Amino acid sequence: MKYVYLMLLVLCVSCSLDEDQQVSQELRVGKVVGKVVSNNSNSVARALIFHDNNGEISYTYSDTNGDFELTIPEGTGELHVQTGNGKLFRTVSNVTIAEGEVLDLTGGSRVTLTQQANIGYLSGAFDSIQDLVTEMGYAISEVTVADLGSTDLYDQYDAVFLNCDLATFDDATNANITNYVAQGGSLYASDWAIGYYLGVDNGTGANCGDRPGGFIDDATICTEKMGLRPELYNSPVLSEEYQTVLGKTEMDIDSGVWTIVHEIDTDFWEVLVEDTLGTPLVIKTNNITSPNVSPSNDVNGDWVTICHIPPGNPNNPITITVSAAAVDAHLAHGDSLGSCGDAQSGSVYYTTFENHQSGPSAIVDVKKILEHIILSL
Repeated sequence: MKYVYLMLLVLCVSCSLDEDQQVSQELRVGKVVGKVVSNNSNSVARALIFHDNNGEISYTYSDTNGDFELTIPEGTGELHVQTGNGKLFRTVSNVTIAEGEVLDLTGGSRVTLTQQANIGYLSGAFDSIQDLVTEMGYAISEVTVADLGSTDLYDQYDAVFLNCDLATFDDATNANITNYVAQGGSLYASDWAIGYYLGVDNGTGANCGDRPGGFIDDATICTEKMGLRPELYNSPVLSEEYQTVLGKTEMDIDSGVWTIVHEIDTDFWEVLVEDTLGTPLVIKTNNITSPNVSPSNDVNGDWVTICHIPPGNPNNPITITVSAAAVDAHLAHGDSLGSCGDAQSGSVYYTTFENHQSGPSAIVDVKKILEHIILSL
């Protein structure tokens, strides 16, 4: 009996020690606080910050002012900062932290988001999104329609901006653009540049019939190119991500004339901002497919986009881009190759309004949204 009691006592002490050691290990952490900024030192909201320790990650997001704090294990690991899926903009650095230490990166050592891929733009008759990219401190190159028809487009540019213009692509370019986006390239277009997406607009008001050309099915969206609208104040921001970027749930848009969306397939498009009447103003899709190509997760041969499944929180996976050398460790933890979700194509964004706003509050709101789109492609 004494022998049994002694064995139980030893087992209890052993269990107690194991639990204490586990608690001790869980407490061996430090904290990183910092601010994410673009190359022109402006704060970057809703950037993903994660610490990678051999496939196990801790993560958070920057707030409206670009500030963040993240608890990480003691020792040395990689601190990643990225926007979008991390293919275009990311910064990676090694950090070493002791238990209980607070590593402050809010001062002169702020985290600057670095451009990692090439961006192109097609000049337009009205907008000049390239000026905003340059103002943010990043590089962008002009492309021609012939460039967009090249099968090497994906190898040269990870994102392309289409400025507002009355123009369309020919059939060969449409087919190439479809392959480009289906493989992982991203596009942004504004106002009348919807013609690049849908094809010719005959200018007869609400054009809900078939439009000749385009690489997006006309059945997914119906637009009118000459919509006269007053200033749109207090437009609801539906995206929680965009609400963080703006620091509010409504935004102001001020422009005399822009394209109006009359009908939209919300299974194909995601509406991010709408006006007070429920008319979409900012939309995106990742539902472009092509039988000719498969989504590419490889960036410059050294970086791979994966879907990370947070331990204990499998219903909230996050898309991250990591070095090829780190992929095996992530796959061993249950992560998978490619972006999270069923849609695997690059992003296609569209804003119904021009990028040149006139009202002071509109300039601030629209600029913040456009900067976020640029960083998210």
